[in-house]
Amino acid sequence: MLDLTKIYKEKYYEIKLIDGTELKLKRPTQAMVEYTLNLRDLKDNDKETLHAITGMFVRVLNRNTEDRVFTNEEIDNEYDTQIIAFVIQDYFEFWQKDVNEKVDFQ
Repeated sequence: MLDLTKIYKEKYYEIKLIDGTELKLKRPTQAMVEYTLNLRDLKDNDKETLHAITGMFVRVLNRNTEDRVFTNEEIDNEYDTQIIAFVIQDYFEFWQKDVNEKVDFQ
């Protein structure tokens, strides 16, 4: 029997926000991965793209284990696009590395 509880051991992406808040973030959902893939179809630096990137960052932060809820407005007032993009990229790279360590697709 394949026991998914052994594969899906709790591991968290840890982040300290600008205000000093420390969060542990759970792995991304399939819907989040699809959302990021759809970001590629958007144009650079238009309002819709910036809003979508902020939305992805909010989704990432809302994966926190403390059940704190972040909003687009809160993020828009505290973070710039460069920081948001860096965190999104680092978050997904962290989880991709975890998958690569556990699963050999060859």
